[in-house]
Amino acid sequence: MPGTDDRSRGSRPSSSARAGRRLSRRRVLTSFGVVSAGLAASVLVGCDERPPSVSVPQPRASATPDASVTAAASPTPSIRRGGTWRMALPADPGSLDPYAVTNASASAAVAASYSRLLAYEAGPGKARVSFNTVPDAAEFTQAPDARTFIVRLNSLAKFTAPVSRAITSTDVKHSYERAITRPDGVAASEPRLRDLVEAIETPDERTVTFRLKRPHGAFPQVLADARGLLLVPRETGQAFDPARRMAGSGPFVLQNYEATGLTYTRNAAWHLGPDRPFIDSVSMSFVRDASDAVRQFLAGSLDTAALTSADVKRVREGVKGVVIDQTPPLRIQNITFSGLDNEAPWRDVRVRRAVSMAINRDAMLDESFGLKEMKAGGLDPVYTWDGFLPWGITGYSVDAKQMTPERLASFKFNLSEASRLLSAAGWSSGFGVEWHYTGGFRGGYPLNARLVAQHLREVNINLRTTVEDYGEVYLRGTVPGNFRGMASISQALGEPGNYLEAMYLPGSRQNSGRLNDPRLTELVQKISGNTNHEERRQQILDVQGYLADQMLNVPLPNGPMLTAYQPSARNVMEYQSQGVSAAVDQLPYYWKA
Repeated sequence: MPGTDDRSRGSRPSSSARAGRRLSRRRVLTSFGVVSAGLAASVLVGCDERPPSVSVPQPRASATPDASVTAAASPTPSIRRGGTWRMALPADPGSLDPYAVTNASASAAVAASYSRLLAYEAGPGKARVSFNTVPDAAEFTQAPDARTFIVRLNSLAKFTAPVSRAITSTDVKHSYERAITRPDGVAASEPRLRDLVEAIETPDERTVTFRLKRPHGAFPQVLADARGLLLVPRETGQAFDPARRMAGSGPFVLQNYEATGLTYTRNAAWHLGPDRPFIDSVSMSFVRDASDAVRQFLAGSLDTAALTSADVKRVREGVKGVVIDQTPPLRIQNITFSGLDNEAPWRDVRVRRAVSMAINRDAMLDESFGLKEMKAGGLDPVYTWDGFLPWGITGYSVDAKQMTPERLASFKFNLSEASRLLSAAGWSSGFGVEWHYTGGFRGGYPLNARLVAQHLREVNINLRTTVEDYGEVYLRGTVPGNFRGMASISQALGEPGNYLEAMYLPGSRQNSGRLNDPRLTELVQKISGNTNHEERRQQILDVQGYLADQMLNVPLPNGPMLTAYQPSARNVMEYQSQGVSAAVDQLPYYWKA
């Protein structure tokens, strides 16, 4: 099988009506995924405080010699500054140390107070999911050659109390050293920081030079990822306990961390201000039951709530003028084949294609994500079949339905052809293997995983299900490839090139199938080293054709996340970004009419 290292290596057609029919779908769908939920999927709760309108000036101009870093978006004029946004997180973060976080609640909490060097652009007229970067704590960046990246720090960027001083290059180096020593197995880590940087130099207090081991076309995006290099002061652990307190330079200052939630006030000295953030305070309450958030939204005490498809009709009927946003997924879910067995059936590409053809993707979207219910509630969802990147990454992902007829055939539900391929590969009687997935995700992930077992049974592939503990087994064992049989692996990896590097390069911890396909490795390495952004984008599009030919992983479909906003919410549709990075890219621009 292409894509393995040295350690790795029955038919019964039925009608489509039978596929997926037996799974009774309770109302467990929710956007509150334990790992996938970021700030954009949180519950926002507003108040009626309405200070006078203010006219907001343009942001301070920043020179941006690097063409990949664009000017910051202008704020919306004539907003009403002030008030409180109340948000719900699905769990207590456990720690506020940005280099010890293990869940999305923690990532969202720390992103509100800690800056990055760069951020992702967002705002009116911008792409909904953009990988163009804008300055955060950086004033500007330069890339004099393909292996050198220079950052000039914004002199206005300052840490809050108890540190209360400007950010220096020494703090950036200290943050980098903490980032690369994060414990192995932490889900929120950005391993490219460790893998790409050869040296970090601090020629003066405001200049940081990253010397890369090799050219990398997405290093600005590495710095903008909210799971990566968050800037902490060198006094961390001495002047304050980072698990319970934050001294960052972000838009909000932590006031309290209690059993019920987190409260913040606006950072009046934020370097991207002074008028932003538009809101005065933020409350992140821990709402462990997503249905409670929907009930509060219906009662008028929440500005926004994550919905399931079953909620759509009653929310539209209960809140006049409600806006329901269909957020395209930025996460991918694959059937991943173990790389530990040289004699496994999936060493033959025909078996991998048969597995894909046995999946009824439209039925799965209805069953796992409730697209029929969305239609009944007045929405117009799109039946999109994920390819090898999440379909929310527009401009980079290839819709499986738009592939060539030969490649599309591997995605189409076709039990008779799946059975024929299995027979041709020598498995006419089918086979049985272990099937691994975790109970640590909510939403469509577990329903998809259960449906896979039902669908494959139709072609005599019998899966013996093991539901794994998320932290100890799934993250530390299954994701790194320490499993036998097949597994449902869900990944949210940010920038599109990172999906390819993490999932397909030999030795990557997130290469769950232990794939080692020389041709694919060559293609991905060329993408990684290309600093021409448009050429790189085309290479990313092209490599997905090769992945469709080989079907090394079998993509499963994802439906949209649904987020409801009260009619009084403003700028929430104009400022959309990527998960936990929303604390910088979105939240400072929200206000209420």
